[in-house]
Amino acid sequence: MLDCLVVAINNDVSVIRTESQVNFPAHLQDDVVEYIIVGNGYFDFRGGKSGIVKAVKQYLVDSHWVTQAVKRLDASQIDRLIALRNWAAHESPQSARKAKAAVNQVRARSAGSWAKVDGRIFEITAAVRAFALDIQHSAPY
Repeated sequence: MLDCLVVAINNDVSVIRTESQVNFPAHLQDDVVEYIIVGNGYFDFRGGKSGIVKAVKQYLVDSHWVTQAVKRLDASQIDRLIALRNWAAHESPQSARKAKAAVNQVRARSAGSWAKVDGRIFEITAAVRAFALDIQHSAPY
């Protein structure tokens, strides 16, 4: 997502000009655009698909092709992916509760064990691949 934002802003900095009231040159280095987005931190969003949409809308207008592609994301699968990723990465009781709620399971032992049963991971990754194809087809360049 961060790479998509960097490309979109670098392709048309007018979006960022209106938000920041800074007169940027027509093209910026990718590192500069990334710094504008994340500062000294990292690209983060909270709230699943709605968090991704909110993060993208900080920099791009509603009619932008990246914003439109993000709005078409399969929320159920992306929210599952994010919850499972957080559980796998943090292994905290809170992340486990949220992941189990996202996948409607009470007794899942781990994010990986839930994902591998019956090929569930393929449903989730299919949504991610569909999003990548949507970005590819929507990009005007």
